[in-house]
Amino acid sequence: MVVAATKAGAADALRDELALSQPAVLARLEVALPDMITKAYRWVAEMREISGFLGPDHPASQIYEGFARWFEHLAEDAKGEAMDAALLKAFAETSKKRG
Repeated sequence: MVVAATKAGAADALRDELALSQPAVLARLEVALPDMITKAYRWVAEMREISGFLGPDHPASQIYEGFARWFEHLAEDAKGEAMDAALLKAFAETSKKRG
């Protein structure tokens, strides 16, 4: 959500909405987003295990597979150009400064 909103030029709107409707979530993102980048690789297998446990017919199985793919992407991004990682860090840092 943060990466997509930032790429679409809507990071400020997302931040404002979270500050208004979900301030605890925004506060958690300020800490969790930068921390998540270096740990993303560790959650790939865990998300796939949950997906497999739920089974292919359970609707949430696809959600956890999606999480696995996101963490896989983020881990690779962080080792390479780190474009999405930079967007996550910038969102968190701007939120801290505005809060």
